[in-house]
Amino acid sequence: MKILHVVHSLVPGEYRGGISKVAHELAAAQARAGHLVEVLTTTMNSRVPTDIAAGTVTPVDGVTIRYFHAAGSRGARGYSPTLRQHLLEVASGFDALHGHNPLTPLSRYLAEAARRSGPPLFTHLHGALNPYGQQSWYRYFRRLAYVRCIEAAAMRANQGLFCLSEHESREAVKLLGFDNTRIIPNGTSLAGKPIQADGQRFRERYQLGDAPVLLFMGRIFSIKGVHLLAEAFVQLAAERPDLRLVLVGSREQFPDYVAQVDAILAPWSHRVTWTGFLNDQQKFDALSAATVFCHPSESEGMAMAVLEAMAAGAPCLLGKGCFMKDAATAGAILECEFAAESIRRQAHRLLHDDSLRQHLARRGPEHIAAHHSWDAIAQQTISAYGGASVSNMQASSRAA
Repeated sequence: MKILHVVHSLVPGEYRGGISKVAHELAAAQARAGHLVEVLTTTMNSRVPTDIAAGTVTPVDGVTIRYFHAAGSRGARGYSPTLRQHLLEVASGFDALHGHNPLTPLSRYLAEAARRSGPPLFTHLHGALNPYGQQSWYRYFRRLAYVRCIEAAAMRANQGLFCLSEHESREAVKLLGFDNTRIIPNGTSLAGKPIQADGQRFRERYQLGDAPVLLFMGRIFSIKGVHLLAEAFVQLAAERPDLRLVLVGSREQFPDYVAQVDAILAPWSHRVTWTGFLNDQQKFDALSAATVFCHPSESEGMAMAVLEAMAAGAPCLLGKGCFMKDAATAGAILECEFAAESIRRQAHRLLHDDSLRQHLARRGPEHIAAHHSWDAIAQQTISAYGGASVSNMQASSRAA
């Protein structure tokens, strides 16, 4: 089968955000299964321009990646006329199209290509319909109007939508009126594999010594609950004079919010480490160094940082908005509410209970290996593509 993925950004090993990593690792798993896989992407890495030249074609992990110019300020949202033109020219030569950026120009390019050329189109929602941003009636109806008036037409060109959870599937039905959904979780390339990581190297680099470490990894943004983690840390730090907080993520994307977090942490800033952006190996080292990985997000699709932390054996404290209920039921993670006191209470429990941390460190990797292997997930997507292709052929035969 020939499969074409389209994603806004993809710089292997330098992922800024989980979507690009999902697209790459899923495509690589499909290639390992014997399929011919290509990816079309732009010269942006999230909102950061890269030095990759437009027109570059790079084979990585059995996948051909083609780069296209991202036009002007709108390029940060996936606006690329050259990518659109290439997609329209080549789409008919593929058996399936797979999008990763709903509610962007790329989604509309794919819908146009599917309607013109006929290959079945599938889109990963990646949390795009999550509850965040719908916390007031004004925001809710504004988003509902935009999605139904502007984006619903593009979504209707899809043979199916890939959802990360039952909740996301329900949101797709409610917002889009689209009920042909499949629940397909994210995976991680770390599932069931030994991880090459050096926690001591990370501790030495950031002068952490042998102190217990609370680790956060992700976008420094209000939806992630970093301000609540900061409030919880201030209370915990008063109890534990050796406790350190490590925040992995860019300080530049949301400077006003970072200033808010800095103000909360000011009394204990000497025990807080900001690392900035880390590449994959550095992230694995950070996870190996963590005493507790804390991701108290209000709403997620299925964060790659969470899956990787579990796979790495880091004891995980996750917000219920991460939608990892199955992992919590299996005893592979500990959950907290989106509130500073809940985070403090659960983090205190983990920091003082060696046996609980050891239990999570064992169950986390087991759960990831059983439920989040990319090879198994790739087969689910191939099955979906194949079913759509058969349906299309039957429809064409009836029309003839």
